Amino acid sequence: MVQPFESQWIIKKIITKLGAYEIGKYQKAGSSNVINQYITPKDKVLSVKLAFPYYLEGICKNCLIQDKCYEGFYGIRVERLMNNYYVRLCIYKQTSDVLILWQDFIQSPISTEIKKGSVII
Repeated sequence: MVQPFESQWIIKKIITKLGAYEIGKYQKAGSSNVINQYITPKDKVLSVKLAFPYYLEGICKNCLIQDKCYEGFYGIRVERLMNNYYVRLCIYKQTSDVLILWQDFIQSPISTEIKKGSVII
């Protein structure tokens, strides 16, 4: 498995080979990812997501696959499954602690934790 810092090194090599340079960078609050934007010599804009180890305690602390996870907690994602909308908190697991009906998520302790920004690194 490619580790986060190895993959970032590879991305930097590709950007250099393309002759692109950075034109912007942003990170969403409560996210493990930084998005860098680059522009090539032919004015093509590229967006690159760089993942950093950022794990949400309520979701990641006792996770059995955390040692294989380089995405970390990247934020909430809303999905529609069987005519219901769910909040997904992990892209690797399919369990009920990371796939929550959106109405339940709003009132959940994990929602409060996300608001506080509690993380384990």
